[in-house]
Amino acid sequence: SRSATLRGVMAKAGVQMFEEAPIFGIGITRFYDESAAFAGPYLRSVGWWASRENAHNNFIQVLAEQGLVGLAALLWWLAAILLSGARAQISKPDAGRGALLLAVVACIGTWMTGHPLLVPEFAFVFWLFCGVLAAMTPAVPPTRPRWLLWVLVAGVVVSVPPRAYALRNAAELEHLGFG
Repeated sequence: SRSATLRGVMAKAGVQMFEEAPIFGIGITRFYDESAAFAGPYLRSVGWWASRENAHNNFIQVLAEQGLVGLAALLWWLAAILLSGARAQISKPDAGRGALLLAVVACIGTWMTGHPLLVPEFAFVFWLFCGVLAAMTPAVPPTRPRWLLWVLVAGVVVSVPPRAYALRNAAELEHLGFG
């Protein structure tokens, strides 16, 4: 019960973080630190050992940290790997490719209740499995125009300087120091 409630609170915190920066998110690895502002009071009220926590859902964590752009890129990449692997497996079954496909799907299944990609050992194995699965999948010539992809990439690249300036100008340095 407490575990399910915690996951619900962290999901709500993730959605609130997403609402603050919906396009590009709050920043990679920022969920843990920012969670204190969104879920800290709840975590302290139930006697949780810390006032900060990760999302316990990789999809929500990516949505909050990287926004719609990051989540869309992750979902596009996963769809490309899984759909091409599944098509190849259906057309020409291979035990190794089938096992890798199942392993990748099983790994993704754990993302709904945890954050395994934050564990370096798990993340390494997952990305290794995806790479080997992609290598075992025959290449298919593209059927869609690639200009849309290049327009999206150019849009992200062009938006980097204004976003960097905005982050720099919004930085709160009053209570920070070194030395």
